[in-house]
Amino acid sequence: MTDNLALWRFAYVLPNMLACFGMAFVAMLVWRFRKQRGGLLLWLVVVTAAFWSFGEGAGFIGLPPGGILFVWKIGYFGVALTPLITVLFAIEYVGYGHLLTRQRIATLFALPVVTLLAAWTNEWHGWIWATVKMDYTTPIPTLANTHGPLLWIYAAYCNLMALVTGGFLARHLGELQPPQRRQIYLLIASLALPMVANGLYMMRLVPMRNMDLTPAAFIVVVVVFIRSLQRERMFELAPVTAHEIYRSLEDAVFVVDDADRLQDLNGPAHRLLPPSPYENIGQPLAVLLPQAQELLVSAAGEHRGEVALGEQFYDVRVAPLNNADGRFSGRLLVWREITERKQLEAELRRLATTDSLTGLLNRRHFLARGAEEIDRARRYGQPLSLIMVDIDHFKLVNDNCGHEAGDCVLLALTGILNAQSRASDCIGRLGGEEFALLLPQAGIAAALQACQRLLDAVRAARVVIEDGSQIDFTVSAGVTAMQVDDITMSALLRRADDALYQAKREGRNRLVSA
Repeated sequence: MTDNLALWRFAYVLPNMLACFGMAFVAMLVWRFRKQRGGLLLWLVVVTAAFWSFGEGAGFIGLPPGGILFVWKIGYFGVALTPLITVLFAIEYVGYGHLLTRQRIATLFALPVVTLLAAWTNEWHGWIWATVKMDYTTPIPTLANTHGPLLWIYAAYCNLMALVTGGFLARHLGELQPPQRRQIYLLIASLALPMVANGLYMMRLVPMRNMDLTPAAFIVVVVVFIRSLQRERMFELAPVTAHEIYRSLEDAVFVVDDADRLQDLNGPAHRLLPPSPYENIGQPLAVLLPQAQELLVSAAGEHRGEVALGEQFYDVRVAPLNNADGRFSGRLLVWREITERKQLEAELRRLATTDSLTGLLNRRHFLARGAEEIDRARRYGQPLSLIMVDIDHFKLVNDNCGHEAGDCVLLALTGILNAQSRASDCIGRLGGEEFALLLPQAGIAAALQACQRLLDAVRAARVVIEDGSQIDFTVSAGVTAMQVDDITMSALLRRADDALYQAKREGRNRLVSA
């Protein structure tokens, strides 16, 4: 009889203690991953599950009723906390930890904490165990109880949380790769097995009366966790969800519905919106960002465009979003900043079209602009004149004062040309010390007056060079106007050049009209 009693006691204690020590072993394995996403929560899961298993198993080692009730209360650290911490771990592990705000966590923990406190004060109210008494009809004496109202409420709460979390995980399986998907299958199994076992216990459908089967189910969970950690490389191949990728993008991402109302956005997108005391979600994106209006009214389908926000430039890609059944549900707008690229393009254009020293148009671009002005003048029957300017004795400046002094003279003439010209005029450096000024809507008389003012300004100029000394310089100029048969810039340039060299032959520091 004594041997049979020992065997029965062993049968009651063994599965619970196996689960307890198994969870303790898993806790040691998980501890090194505590800094990984979800690692600390998983460690708390297995530790609290070990408490649950210990409290259940220690109740069958032959303690008096008061001792059994005390270890039950110790086990309730696991009963009250393990289910919810498991749910939190599952959500954190799959990359949706941003949903677990402090307020939400506090709300979720309210009932488990009340349940734990109620277990330790059960003698005052009986909310957890309505009645507690020794049962001598079982193979070994066991402490039996009837479930109190709070325990039923808490059991329903835990099962609901497990079902919702399982559904949440299953819903997001499609975002994951096969290795991560296997991990989620194992995680769902670790949620389902204890839930089923606890449900059987609550309904009194267990083969060993007065014994909670949940710790026995933890034995299977231990195997699942060890497999996940060792073979499936649980924390080495953690799931990376689409939401995580979306939130981690450096590009600004806006999600709008089929009416172009803002539905979601990531951090960089927040920074593009103007400060507002109102909630931006639900507002038309074109109201929040008027620059997006043209992109939103474009044809359906994927398209892209460039948008300027102040001094920043963005390449915006617009892609349609469809429901699972293929129906259009909204659009995704990805804003990639291209300010640096636009600045580089502008600089390359400037280098390709302007003279590096003076900033005036270079010869090639000046000739191209000249061809455009000739076409415009011929089309509308308007006059057009050209002035060519050359610095007198510029070689002597370089030889006697140095090339830096020569550059100072070139820049001084550039400043005078800019000051003496109109906004519509086109100025270019044709090479060396030779400059040209194209005057749209100006006949030969106006061009001669402008050229004379230019020569007077040059004569009055004084150039201060690096050593503090001053240089005086003069220019020679050739002036010509477009004639009826001029269709290219070459004719104007040739006549202006001939006039310029005639001015030099006549003594320099003067203008000659072709």
